[in-house]
Amino acid sequence: MKALVRDCQPAFGLLFCEDKNTGFYSRLGWQHFEGEVRVEQPTGRIAYHIMTTMVAPLAGEAPRQGKIDLCGLPW
Repeated sequence: MKALVRDCQPAFGLLFCEDKNTGFYSRLGWQHFEGEVRVEQPTGRIAYHIMTTMVAPLAGEAPRQGKIDLCGLPW
């Protein structure tokens, strides 16, 4: 993670995780993202609600609300 921040300086990290893992990531500094995440799927762009979305500040602040569009396939 340190190399990513040093070399790329992303403002924040984005994580999708199962509900059972949110406590673990919260203890590592990740926070729930309360906004909407949009992803591209073969059927078109959709709002992603399958897993919990979490964010962590890296080289800047992490948004807690609003919209994040991944602008393509996330996997």
